[in-house]
Amino acid sequence: MTKKVVAMHFVCRDDLNVTENEDGTFETGFWKVSSKWAGTGLTIALHQDRQSPSYRQGQVLSVKSCIYNGHSRLIFVVRPSKESLPWTGKGTGEKGYRYELFG
Repeated sequence: MTKKVVAMHFVCRDDLNVTENEDGTFETGFWKVSSKWAGTGLTIALHQDRQSPSYRQGQVLSVKSCIYNGHSRLIFVVRPSKESLPWTGKGTGEKGYRYELFG
């Protein structure tokens, strides 16, 4: 069996560093996430805090690497969906990952 991340939840207050793209997608801002877990197809949800439902969410279309404040970070390009999501996943602080087992 293989463990795979299927959703990432981030505390991102007030759209901090979020960018709207002309094609209707959005970029999440800069996140310290292992490229091992990042990929297309997974769900991203942005929350004001861990107790509130997401205010932005959708499916990852692509992942970009960048340097932010001298550190390697990832930016997720997301096709938005309308339905808010509750916080799920394991993790502490500003990130929560929801895993599923495959195979």
